[in-house]
Amino acid sequence: MIAKNNIHFDKISSTNDYALSIKNHFLFKEGLIITTNFQNKGKGQYCNSWHSEFAKNLLISIVIYPKLSIKKKFDLNKIASVAVCELLCYFGLNAYIKWPNDIIVNDKKICGILIENIISNNIIEKSVIGFGININQTKFKKYNIPATSLKILNQKSYKIKKVKKELVNYFFNNLHLYRKKKFDNQKYNDLIYSLNIKKNYLIGDAIVEGVIEEIDHLGNLVVSFSGEKKIFKEKEISYIF
Repeated sequence: MIAKNNIHFDKISSTNDYALSIKNHFLFKEGLIITTNFQNKGKGQYCNSWHSEFAKNLLISIVIYPKLSIKKKFDLNKIASVAVCELLCYFGLNAYIKWPNDIIVNDKKICGILIENIISNNIIEKSVIGFGININQTKFKKYNIPATSLKILNQKSYKIKKVKKELVNYFFNNLHLYRKKKFDNQKYNDLIYSLNIKKNYLIGDAIVEGVIEEIDHLGNLVVSFSGEKKIFKEKEISYIF
């Protein structure tokens, strides 16, 4: 059983940054959960900024100590992404994973995931899994990907503590399955946004039509162009919305 200690802030620069900064303390065991009403330095993948209205969304970081080979680091993305999709299914929504770290509903972003690791001798000693899930916010700044929220989609407000409780349960359930070697990798692949659908993608300055076939075991995107398969790492290819 993983102890789940909770720390909540009214405001903080970043829940992920705080979680990464803490060291030896009796509270700071695996399962530490950090939440806030507002982040003034909220961030997404590749240090992109991320903005959320005060007390409208779930801003949460979960600390685990995976003792996992760096070669398997993308498995943490799989666990986190499937957990969010299951959470949104619980609330009646069909969600998909936009590789590598966003969750999409109706072609709009509802969640971003940011995973940051502390690595020693090619082993992930500590991992901070950050989630930003749009709950009750209805107006968003313009981003490359249009945004949505639970409130927009289901036409009602939600208690953020309720959403948090369900997310934590889904996350640790999937983590438990992974550690027991029972995690369903096929489920992850089946949830990939635009899987087996012909779409345009941006590669460098070129727009190219291709079909996503899978995510490989290293977390790379496998795309087919006129029958020719190519493998892409993060930032080498972009979705077009």
